[in-house]
Amino acid sequence: MANIQSAVRYLTLMRHAEAGLAPPGVADHERPMTCAGCAWAETLGGRLARSELFPDCLISSDALRAAQTARNLLAGAHEEQQLVLLPELYECGYEEIFSIIAETADPSAKHVLVVAHNPALAAAAEYLAAQSARVGLVFEEFAPGTAATFSVQTEGWQRLRPASVKLEWVHQPSENA
Repeated sequence: MANIQSAVRYLTLMRHAEAGLAPPGVADHERPMTCAGCAWAETLGGRLARSELFPDCLISSDALRAAQTARNLLAGAHEEQQLVLLPELYECGYEEIFSIIAETADPSAKHVLVVAHNPALAAAAEYLAAQSARVGLVFEEFAPGTAATFSVQTEGWQRLRPASVKLEWVHQPSENA
């Protein structure tokens, strides 16, 4: 993985890490991550930090497992930046993910990372990667904890389209740390 370049911007779309089943009487929104999910998120946070690719804008669903994923990314990178938690990312369509990024992301951010849920998150990543030959292999199963990083060749976060991005990396929990 290459270091972040000053003129290049990045967008990472990440499905929350592995979560356990909701205990009886507990809503799906409150499902916690598993120990394996916590460990993977911390590993990925550290990997992104070592590659100088840790996001300067971190946006997450407010569902417990997504918020825990984002917090573990921060912990693994030894970062203390602000985390934006949004209930709108819990049950939305993939088009809404792009609207949320456009409305929420700092326009000067060099790297935005969004933690959300399937099926919308995988659909958003697949839409952006439409011109990549790797799409079929990458998005057959967008398992919990999977993150797709795109380089962005457009100003602002309002014009995220397949022609303006390139799939750079896919990070999966099955990878070695």
